[in-house]
Amino acid sequence: IWAGTDDGNVQVTRDDGAHWTNTTAALWAAGAPKGYWVTRVVPSSHVAGRAYVTITGFQWDDFRTFVYRTDDYGTSWRSLAASLPSDAASANVIAEDPHDASLLFLGTDRGLFASIDAGADWVRMRSDMPILPVKDIEIQARERDLVVGTYGRGIWQTDITPLEQLT
Repeated sequence: IWAGTDDGNVQVTRDDGAHWTNTTAALWAAGAPKGYWVTRVVPSSHVAGRAYVTITGFQWDDFRTFVYRTDDYGTSWRSLAASLPSDAASANVIAEDPHDASLLFLGTDRGLFASIDAGADWVRMRSDMPILPVKDIEIQARERDLVVGTYGRGIWQTDITPLEQLT
């Protein structure tokens, strides 16, 4: 179980909550800002110990994109934001495809981004979706649909089967 807080803490328990490990110092060592709001902590459904964290600094007027990944239960973290455009804005949500661990989706205040190489490279998903805040992402595993919840413009849905087939 992972937990993130509005003052920047990220903790994990591997024994159903009997003991918690605070991974925040390791996240700061990877470049995460101190005291910023953790918008999501998402465990991988493919790799034990892997999780993703998105962080926003909007309350401090810092609109940079902060997204990190751990593969060792938070002992170390690395940023996945290097290839995102500078106008991507605050990160709100991240999702890992249930069929392909390399396929990630990132929702920011300036739209939706996808990566087919585990976050090394990101591209903006456009289709017919305008640039707007993406607040939630759900992947429907059976239908292989990506469902995106936005702020003020409704819900968007698309088939991601072609993305799952890319290597």
